[in-house]
Amino acid sequence: MASGPSSVGIELEFIIGLKVGDRPLDKPRMFQNSPGSPIIIEPTDDTQDIIRMRVKEVIEAAVEGHKGDRVVTSAKEVDEVEGDVNAFHLKKYMEWGVIRDVTVTVPDHIVREDPIMDEYIWEDVEVYTPALFATDKSWAEIHRVVTALNKNFWIIVPESAGLHVHYGRGKQWISPSHFRNLAAFLYAADPILAQMHPEHRRGLDNFWCESNRLYSVLAHGATGEEASQVLKSESRGFHSALIQLTSLEAPGSESELPPPQVIPSGKSARDFVSIFRRGSLEGYTTFSELRFLATIPSFMRRGQIPLMFTSEEGESNEPLGIVNASQELFSTAHPSVISYLMSLSSASRLAYNFNAYKHTTYKVVETDGARNVICESQPKRTVEFRQPAGTMNPEEVVAHGKVVVRICDIAANKSTEDLWKLILDFAQGETHGS
Repeated sequence: MASGPSSVGIELEFIIGLKVGDRPLDKPRMFQNSPGSPIIIEPTDDTQDIIRMRVKEVIEAAVEGHKGDRVVTSAKEVDEVEGDVNAFHLKKYMEWGVIRDVTVTVPDHIVREDPIMDEYIWEDVEVYTPALFATDKSWAEIHRVVTALNKNFWIIVPESAGLHVHYGRGKQWISPSHFRNLAAFLYAADPILAQMHPEHRRGLDNFWCESNRLYSVLAHGATGEEASQVLKSESRGFHSALIQLTSLEAPGSESELPPPQVIPSGKSARDFVSIFRRGSLEGYTTFSELRFLATIPSFMRRGQIPLMFTSEEGESNEPLGIVNASQELFSTAHPSVISYLMSLSSASRLAYNFNAYKHTTYKVVETDGARNVICESQPKRTVEFRQPAGTMNPEEVVAHGKVVVRICDIAANKSTEDLWKLILDFAQGETHGS
């Protein structure tokens, strides 16, 4: 079922401190015991160039002699003449990268509480890993780099920062059957997995990683056939017959779910002792009906102004249930249709981002006017997990990466029967607590 070994890429978002000149300044309270220091710049320096240079220097020193298992190991693989076209999309991800992320900002209260913070400059930074196979050597490299960044710089990780984990299968596309399994698993598990993350990453105010379970096209009750028709109308190059998969047997209606099993608090059927009281984890604690109505796909709207504030008779203002949604995904053949169902109707990205497989990019090779392949423009082939909160704790960064890989490997390797059992359990957990 799987198309190759699991690979991963991680994006770290944070704020880094700088100081103009070498004049003495008091340390901010939050950095009194920090082993790092601000980056020293001169008034005429290009701030972003200095940040990139200094951060890359630290990363390169940390990585030297300690590289993990990279997906692309030589420049020849991404050579536009002699290289492997399946590797071209990873040219940017052969090594660590340092860019900006203007969505990450210093909270006002930090400056108010310690005015000396205003004497320094604080800039947004995103550091991304190379494309790495999910091995112990790769996790060790990530851990080593994050540790080095903390030791060398003043770093703030505000609530506006996220930790994004990209899951892939090396150079290859995720296989259609694996992709479909993963979509069904994540739609069903979304409320359970959300419990790993703080409220500010799953509440109503965060538009960077909204719930697939609550606001996706599929959550609005769209069918695979309807989605396929939408994509056909948008692109003459899309053909629903491009990939044929056998529809999997549905597990039955929600009304046929067995009653929840009564298990003593703190102990599971497999003698796993939990730190949480059974039923105390509630998944998403907030749901915005207004947001749900505002995200109705255009093809499901009636008239020029859809059901933005009111619903008509017979319309549901609740997301499609887990079992019915999973049935729909398993009856859908094409990855691009699944991608559309798991997306938001607008351009925003949800907690689990399947957009790399949309019909305009899936198995598309970008070329210029002379039909030469543009190496740097090739689309990614990953599924992105966007909901984890930003962190520069190396243990947490690696743990989130390992959780993502394990989730995706389970979706790849479970039998249909076992996957359905999990989906039914997720449906029970959403209704009765977990």
